[in-house]
Amino acid sequence: MQIQSISAVTNPFTSVRKVQEQQPQTQQQPQQQPKQEEDQFVATGDGRWISKSLDKNGNVIINVTKVNWSPAGVLDSVDTLSINEKMPVVGKRTIVDYEHNSVSKGLVTNPLSPRDSVNQTLVTERKDLITGKTVAKQTYTMSEVPGIYNVTEVDALGRTKVVSMAKKTPDGGIYISKNMTSLDGTTTTYRYTKTGDGNHIRMYNQIADKNGKVLSTVDRTYDKESDTLAHSSINGRHYTIEQNGKDTIVTDEFYGEKTVLNEKTFKVPFYKKPLVGLLGAVQGFNPPKTKEPVISDLLHTLPGDTLIDMSKDVRYIIPLKDDLDSAFLGYYGHLNCKTDEFVVSHELGHAKDAYLKPEYKAMDEKIKQAKENGEPEPQFLQNPIADNPEFQKAYFNEKTMFLKAFPSFKEEYIDYFIFESDGQSDRGRKETVAETNAMNSQKPMPVEILAMRTQILQQYFPRTIAVATKLSTPIAIAEKNVSFS
Repeated sequence: MQIQSISAVTNPFTSVRKVQEQQPQTQQQPQQQPKQEEDQFVATGDGRWISKSLDKNGNVIINVTKVNWSPAGVLDSVDTLSINEKMPVVGKRTIVDYEHNSVSKGLVTNPLSPRDSVNQTLVTERKDLITGKTVAKQTYTMSEVPGIYNVTEVDALGRTKVVSMAKKTPDGGIYISKNMTSLDGTTTTYRYTKTGDGNHIRMYNQIADKNGKVLSTVDRTYDKESDTLAHSSINGRHYTIEQNGKDTIVTDEFYGEKTVLNEKTFKVPFYKKPLVGLLGAVQGFNPPKTKEPVISDLLHTLPGDTLIDMSKDVRYIIPLKDDLDSAFLGYYGHLNCKTDEFVVSHELGHAKDAYLKPEYKAMDEKIKQAKENGEPEPQFLQNPIADNPEFQKAYFNEKTMFLKAFPSFKEEYIDYFIFESDGQSDRGRKETVAETNAMNSQKPMPVEILAMRTQILQQYFPRTIAVATKLSTPIAIAEKNVSFS
């Protein structure tokens, strides 16, 4: 398909017909061009422009273009999403990045529905300014395991490195292998296996600096023996999970302590349901609920350490119809979720990073006093991990390196972790802490539409992840290398 590139013209907002008029006419060219309605660009109000063009087969192509300028007024990049009007379920995205001298092309499914859009492929090619030769090339392709990308890198000598790969095993299980190196040489070695029946899981995630010093390790196992018995471990700490009637009994084998959980542990009492609904509505959070056995499903699938953490950090679980509506309301200890373990683990990461000051009990009175005295509203919820000095140092260092090294399209893919779109200066840090907890869970596959941001974060923020891992899961501190076979 040939689409008039918006970066190929002097004025990015020149219409397709005007560009055609500038080109020499040939005898083979039809004397009458198909009537086009693309002469006018329509501004969307958010810096984007919508136009139409025709490919060589006469198909109408809708182009959504954004031209980005640097603070100095220099052309930075041109980002164009092109959608065939007859096939709106697929879109092609092309980003010409002048600052980094790169061109990126990707295939997006369901581009008109942000909630369902999936970046199926992404190819980034960086060229030498003088010779025009390719210096580096990265390719992301959604693997046969939904939520995990196959990632390869090709250097200037044509050597290929497999950064990430995932496949289905003959028995219907899953195998994932990642060998990633960040911008400062920090390495992440990640392995994951799951049998076809889902009863046996092994996850290994180790981060080391460029000299081989181990920064963090998470080594998980999960073995389901029967419908009533399972065993799990994390870095050698073992747990037994038993189902006894309506109770789930988790035994910490190291201490011999038992934790008994059931639906009543997390179910909102009938008399408190109106209050919980009101609190959610006040916070702008009131998604559709479900009557499915969400709590029971979680108690039967989560590993022992996660169940114990949940019993400590979560007061109520509000079952939802959609995993993507999940949230943790820190002030009230409410976990709103469905059953996707990656998503649930992300929200439990927020729970680990939420600490209420003791004076929270007098919150209403203190807020009233502050208003009367013209003082800022006091904050009662702290984030001991996101606000930790060691975590902040690693986070801001890697964020600075990333923004300097990569074009804006990758910034956009992980803006959830590096920008403060909702005005909260600490939002990116808090979401990074939560995502770390999800990546360290026994289900590494995020929802497909969120998979790209998770891959890029894991690839380029390893030191940040290592610190968050140690602070959120102290048992994950490793003093020696652990081999994965």
